[in-house]
Amino acid sequence: MNFVDLRYRGELIAWDVVNENLHFSFFQDKLEYRGDEAASPKKYIEKLEETKSYPGNAGMLAGIGLQSHFGSGQPNIDYMRVVLDILGATGLPIWLTE
Repeated sequence: MNFVDLRYRGELIAWDVVNENLHFSFFQDKLEYRGDEAASPKKYIEKLEETKSYPGNAGMLAGIGLQSHFGSGQPNIDYMRVVLDILGATGLPIWLTE
């Protein structure tokens, strides 16, 4: 990361550090959110606040990155709007990719 920072400083507005660099569902299989019906934007915000509270993280830059891959059915637009409203209330920048 230091190399990329030094090499491209001032040229990038964002960098997606890990974006499917491993095949299929490697990360999803390791995270508690896969198939977790209790996962929610509220839990996401709680996890974010917990991470920010760790020693040494005071004042760290943070943002929210979201991506989705929809199947053949229509995504739930109403749910997506509510999620974006809740996450937007954090005041953090939100990046929608893919």
